[in-house]
Amino acid sequence: MRISGKILPLCLARYIQGFAKVSSVHADRFRVSYANHTLDKAISRHREGQLEEAGELYRRILKREPRHVDALHLLGVVERQRGHVLEAESLITRALHEAPENPLFLNSLGDVYISQGRLDEACLVLTRAIRVKPDYVNAYNNLGCAYREAGMPDESIDHYRHALALHPQQVESLVGLGQVYYGQGDMQAAIPYFERAISVAPFSADAHHSFGLALYNVGRIDEALVKFREALTIAPGDPIYTQGLILALRGIAFTVADGWYERFLVGCLRNSDLNHADVAASAGTMLALKPAVATAIGADPLTDRHIVALTAEPLFLPLLHATVVPLLWFEELVVKLRVTLTEWQNPEYLPLLTAIAHQAFNTGYVYPRSARDIEIEQALLSQPAELMTQVELMSLAAYRALVDVPGARSLVRRKFSPSYVGAMIHRTLREPLEERTIQTHILSLSPVDDDVSKKVQGQYEAFPYPRWINVQRSVPQRLAQTVMRDCPGSADPGWPGTPRLLVAGCGTGRTSITYAQKFPQTEVLGLDLSRTSLAYGIRKARELNLPNVEFCQADILSLDGLEERFEFIDCVGVLHHLDDPIAGWQVLHRLLKQNGIMKIGLYSELARQDVVAAREEIAHAGLSGTDDCIREFRERVKTDPALAHLRSLATVADFYSLGDCRDLLFHVQEHRFSIPAIKRHIDELGLRFLGFSLSLGRAGVRFRTSFPTPAAALDLDCWAAFEEQYPQTFRGMYVFYCAKRT
Repeated sequence: MRISGKILPLCLARYIQGFAKVSSVHADRFRVSYANHTLDKAISRHREGQLEEAGELYRRILKREPRHVDALHLLGVVERQRGHVLEAESLITRALHEAPENPLFLNSLGDVYISQGRLDEACLVLTRAIRVKPDYVNAYNNLGCAYREAGMPDESIDHYRHALALHPQQVESLVGLGQVYYGQGDMQAAIPYFERAISVAPFSADAHHSFGLALYNVGRIDEALVKFREALTIAPGDPIYTQGLILALRGIAFTVADGWYERFLVGCLRNSDLNHADVAASAGTMLALKPAVATAIGADPLTDRHIVALTAEPLFLPLLHATVVPLLWFEELVVKLRVTLTEWQNPEYLPLLTAIAHQAFNTGYVYPRSARDIEIEQALLSQPAELMTQVELMSLAAYRALVDVPGARSLVRRKFSPSYVGAMIHRTLREPLEERTIQTHILSLSPVDDDVSKKVQGQYEAFPYPRWINVQRSVPQRLAQTVMRDCPGSADPGWPGTPRLLVAGCGTGRTSITYAQKFPQTEVLGLDLSRTSLAYGIRKARELNLPNVEFCQADILSLDGLEERFEFIDCVGVLHHLDDPIAGWQVLHRLLKQNGIMKIGLYSELARQDVVAAREEIAHAGLSGTDDCIREFRERVKTDPALAHLRSLATVADFYSLGDCRDLLFHVQEHRFSIPAIKRHIDELGLRFLGFSLSLGRAGVRFRTSFPTPAAALDLDCWAAFEEQYPQTFRGMYVFYCAKRT
């Protein structure tokens, strides 16, 4: 049974019991034998969720009897649960070759097709399963899921209700119906189904998770947190349920220490498949509650006792390693620790010193530099890099990237122990050197002739943006189905099986790589002005072994000669940095296929008033975008009473990284827009508005409260009135979808 892209542990026992029941009815025809001890043992492991052991036992059967239909089918189910959908399809298809009309096998194949976005094929095999077994509840549920994924809510509701008519207490049907209404933005209709599902099956992790999403979207955050936690208590470590809780924790400041949440946050920070920035602020607020941290913050000077206590805190070192922490007190503590540890040069504190170096590198060395900091750095630089101890190297890495240290290339051949020191050397020396080599081999698709484009290029060549670490891994999906779910005004665009996706202004490749991971059957092209930024993305794509993404240098304004056309174009946070944003938008319009969809992101004039004021102050003070000028202005924002009106900037994550702060406040070119202006440009370009991407977020719920009619979501006049009432709605930027008029 497919719910939210996977087969759920709760459903598995019922699923295998159903297999036994169906197979026993057709025992002669399908040659099912439950006397087989190995099969019994494999099914037992399967029910317990021990997928690797179950798979090995199924393979043992197939080694002796390659055409054993039960082992073929159930091994396919295991591979589906493990996310290996191609292997699952092959195994289940082999089982169906032996038993072409087995409804259970057909249902499993339908589930695999849904996971691949092959919805038409899924509907065909699931309909066959129902034709063979008209009371097959699981097949009706999967059909409901397929129609939901296809953007056909009425058909989906019909099949889920048919399943409920056959089995009124079927939890998967109840959750599925709730998810259909959730997808339509009707939380009031969705919530009763999730409540019923939990009353029927209190240990259904998916019911708790889905209920949590609905509660989150109506602003009942505390209740949502409870439901997400329940889901993860039932299914610890589940990636989808983990993402649900991470979503709800955004903006949450812990006021009471909680061991369960602390363990959850530590696990997130150690999981390379998550975007650690998503939990940085909430983890920081949890850490601040610890007595050891509070004592260290207030201590002057720090002592060995403070260092030992901080190092023992489970969250502290993982936070320092994994991401930028956007909290003033955390920054101030790191600055104090940096000067203390680099002065002491104590090998016992090498783990913490190395973690401080990671945090400094994460931030682009944004921290203020006292006279003592400069003295320490210069003393370290006076020594030959090849003769430095590991403590000295980590001390220097806390002040600058080792790739910028004279003579540091000699360290590439040196072996380091413990391994965490080698990891820091790799990050700040080997990887940047690799990127410099990559830069020389990047293909250019167009010249950079525009004067403003040259200035923007210069900024990003010197300061590539954004310098990210991890991206969120997702269950593989089909691009068209995801766009249809996220885009309230779209219908099935009829794209080919391998659509082309352009990320125009891809920077360091985070968005391009996210798309390539999430949509493995999509060909992704990332274009950017900056070779330095592109090299970072190319290195990360190689590291992640992504064959479906490529990067090239180009200026959007010079792409008229590009012959290729795209089903989907992403240009978020780019056009407003062009000399003529609308000219760039016109170029993208020409590159979009007639049935294509475009995702655009533009700065809001209304939401960026503090940024506008900051840019005016920067211009008045004669500050440029150098590292030292950025550091100086940040300190003034934090401490100068005359700039108290700009303190809101310290609540923005970009404030805590040198590159991000430069992009936020010191960019060489910035335009801002209003919703009426966007409406006018969309009309002039011959486009139609398909909706904002936040339609299912809390702002979307608030909007629907003010404008309850479905048509309002596509009415930019309604959105303009809403923004006037809630001017921080588009604090990041306007992000919306549009398409060519038909």
